[in-house]
Amino acid sequence: MTAIPTPSGSAPQDQVGAFGGRAPILLAFPERAPQQRLTVLVRIILAIPHLIALAVLGFVAEIVVVIGWFGALFTGRLPRFADDYLSGWLHWHARVSAYCLLLTGAYPPFALGDADYPVRLAVPPPGPLNRLAVFFRIILAIPAAIVVSCLFYGAQTIMLFVTWLIVLVTGIMPASLYEAYAAVMRYYIRYIGYLTLLTGEYPDALFGDLPARGEFATDAAGFPGQPGAFPVQPGAFPVQPGSFIAQPSSEPGGFPTEPTSFSAEPTGFPATVGQPPLAMPFGATSAGQPWQLVLSQGARRLIILFIAIGVVLFVGNSILSSLEIGKVANTVATRTNAIDQVQAAYSALSNTLSSFQAKSAACQGNVSCVTALDRQASQAFDTFGTSVQDTAMPDRATTSAADQLAAASSQAGQLLLRLGQATSAAQYEAILTSTNVQQILDQVDVDYQNLGTKLNAS
Repeated sequence: MTAIPTPSGSAPQDQVGAFGGRAPILLAFPERAPQQRLTVLVRIILAIPHLIALAVLGFVAEIVVVIGWFGALFTGRLPRFADDYLSGWLHWHARVSAYCLLLTGAYPPFALGDADYPVRLAVPPPGPLNRLAVFFRIILAIPAAIVVSCLFYGAQTIMLFVTWLIVLVTGIMPASLYEAYAAVMRYYIRYIGYLTLLTGEYPDALFGDLPARGEFATDAAGFPGQPGAFPVQPGAFPVQPGSFIAQPSSEPGGFPTEPTSFSAEPTGFPATVGQPPLAMPFGATSAGQPWQLVLSQGARRLIILFIAIGVVLFVGNSILSSLEIGKVANTVATRTNAIDQVQAAYSALSNTLSSFQAKSAACQGNVSCVTALDRQASQAFDTFGTSVQDTAMPDRATTSAADQLAAASSQAGQLLLRLGQATSAAQYEAILTSTNVQQILDQVDVDYQNLGTKLNAS
């Protein structure tokens, strides 16, 4: 894990920031550079192995976060094993995100933790966390989650496709667009770090960092210049109460490790509590990138555009989701209502036919008695078929099954009506002989069962 260097004499484990402890997560980005168009063309395909690995690691991370949440809730600190795993996973996640967002063309290494890569990540060392903030972490993260959602819809949908086309054609991302995507990615990584308890500092600086005290040079893209472009040596800045003075790194090309001293406020904390010491925004990684990210006006406008597009897409998606939910709810209600109505109609038909055979036997061959019962049964089948036909069905499959049942009921009703119009026993027997009454009546039962099956499956 890459630790944030702190002034000598301070205790990073006890440094408490504005939101309950630990400095913010820092990211350093390289200067934008041309990329190979072929790798840009197939970037998402090249990233698939990493995306699969991160999916597995992310599943484990979810379990570790839950365990770490309980540990932080009871002890006030994220357990060391959880901090090590989650910070390592976040390093990997940040590298792959930068690669997919076309911020660099260097292929990410398969490694948990820090690695030699153009995009660098600095996670603060384990420190105390506000237990109340830990307990309500998900609720507290909702505003940032909304911002991240809008940024996702705005920066990683339509605009990312446009950016991909630009880089594919020109081979390099425009400066303002590069800055904007760097700021969006940094905010997202800080949000993940806050959500996973790697830091107590709330995600911030979406629109970039403010220039630090003193004059310093910036390059054409709006980033602070490379080391040496601004004074960082002892004595280069007048020492104000609470300010830090950074020493050069103790190792060639390494992180600043040995700041000399700092002046504290009366409270005993450095004047820049919750902020990285001067060595961080004015220092550089081993690759020479600054930790500070100062955006140009064009980049800020692009971030506003990302948010605007994201809000439109987010609201549109919410409306579509609501309509889909409403459609599902309406389908469920329609299906329930259809089942109730068809069952009620079939029950009424069954009640009419239940005594048909007994009453027919009681007629003792009296044709007028039997035909009267047939006409009554015919009316019952017609009523059942009409009821099924008029019942709203949830989908096409059930509508088709209902039409088939209604047709079978109508056919049974017409046959019984013919029998009910017979004037003699001979005529009655002739109708029975020329038609298969039992098969037609059985078909009604078959179609009824088929409709029930489709309604239950809808």
